[in-house]
Amino acid sequence: MKSTIALACSCLAVLAAMAEGTSKLTPEERQARKEKVFAIQMRKNGGMVRKAGSMQGRIAIVNAQSKVDAAEFEKALEPLRKTLRMDIALVKGNAVNLATVSDEFKKQQANLALFIVEDNAIPGTILVMPENAWGILNIAPLVVGADREKFCARVLKETVRAFAYVAGAANSQFSGSIMGPVAELGDLDGIDTCRLPPDMQARIFNYVERFGVKPYIQTTYLNACREGWAPAPTNEWQKAIFDQVKADKERGPTNPITIPPPNKKK
Repeated sequence: MKSTIALACSCLAVLAAMAEGTSKLTPEERQARKEKVFAIQMRKNGGMVRKAGSMQGRIAIVNAQSKVDAAEFEKALEPLRKTLRMDIALVKGNAVNLATVSDEFKKQQANLALFIVEDNAIPGTILVMPENAWGILNIAPLVVGADREKFCARVLKETVRAFAYVAGAANSQFSGSIMGPVAELGDLDGIDTCRLPPDMQARIFNYVERFGVKPYIQTTYLNACREGWAPAPTNEWQKAIFDQVKADKERGPTNPITIPPPNKKK
């Protein structure tokens, strides 16, 4: 037990030292380090490539309010796109209410949609209709007791929460996450992140596939060659990997595993 604790402490110390060292780098040094890591990965496995046509479907975030700029929403949506690898589009839309939202959803030509509105006539903040594949985020209640900065923070947090509900995820097992219980605005203000916890991601993948939404497939160029869908090489490292994998497949196993047949029963 003591050795395990000591090892854990040692690892934490190393990580802390690495983080501290990175924080002291100049922008030029950080860029040089990124380029060095990129070159290493390129030589090793050809870098990362995306499978053409693997991303399917579209989730629309329909911005139908005027109090928060679109650029603010992008701050919350861009991490979602990178994490989920899905087409999550922020689009300008017309204001909707409970009577018109279904027609507006059809106009979006999206598999799922979240409408962001400001309407005191809509009860509550988040309304989700799972069978209809859309939801509404009403930002009107979020202005209570908030200055401009706090109001924007509330809107962005609720955008991610509402998106997760529309995409089939809720109630994370990770305490303090953005998908924890929110019974009042103070609970929302106490959340310090807009990022989805890991357990929400798996639920979203399984749920949205039912509605025709699939993430793009991304892997190393080496794996893509082995799986047979790699695009044409674009540099000398990818060309070397492509030729090597092709040669390996044509040659076949040079030292195959042989399994002797089981002994026959007498």
